[in-house]
Amino acid sequence: MNINLDTLIMRQFINTLAITLVFLTSFATLATENFEVEVKSDQILNIKISNLQTSDQLIFKDSNGEVLFKEQSLSQPYTRHISLEDLPNGTYSLSLEDTYMTSTKTIFKTKSGIRVSNSEVAFKPHFQLMEPNSKKVKVAFVNSTMQPAQFKVLNKKGQVIFNLENSDTVFSKTLDFSEVPSGNYSIAVNTKGRSYYKDITIK
Repeated sequence: MNINLDTLIMRQFINTLAITLVFLTSFATLATENFEVEVKSDQILNIKISNLQTSDQLIFKDSNGEVLFKEQSLSQPYTRHISLEDLPNGTYSLSLEDTYMTSTKTIFKTKSGIRVSNSEVAFKPHFQLMEPNSKKVKVAFVNSTMQPAQFKVLNKKGQVIFNLENSDTVFSKTLDFSEVPSGNYSIAVNTKGRSYYKDITIK
């Protein structure tokens, strides 16, 4: 069956547009959330968040990625105080995370004081099984930084069976598992120091 080239281009355009709209909607939702962090004179972070979503969670990490504090099912509106007095000087991150994206504030503690950066937003990849009992999985990702993102598929032994690097602003690819043996696989997306995984089972 022959498909007109214009039809293929239109399908790709509609698909890309749909993905973009999903992430823009998520961005608009996050933008309505008021995520404020103030530094008190006694080295205490004063956190205020309003217009929360049910999936929101707050995560506080050190520069090694160790989770120092994590809270889910945040109250509405949310307020909390975190003391940095007993923590060593260094760089920390405070992230407000939902299903589709993460808003992160970087916190710098030095001998001269504490400084909090503006929020940096990162989109999460979206994984979708094409249909029930299907062996095709669609991976969609909005790369707002346009830095290289690494896409991998690993088998249960941790061996890479598919590898792709992409810097497109909007990335969409359908992975076909019909030619691989039945078993457990992981789809990994790595970008800008963040890693996302989706485990799937092929029967």
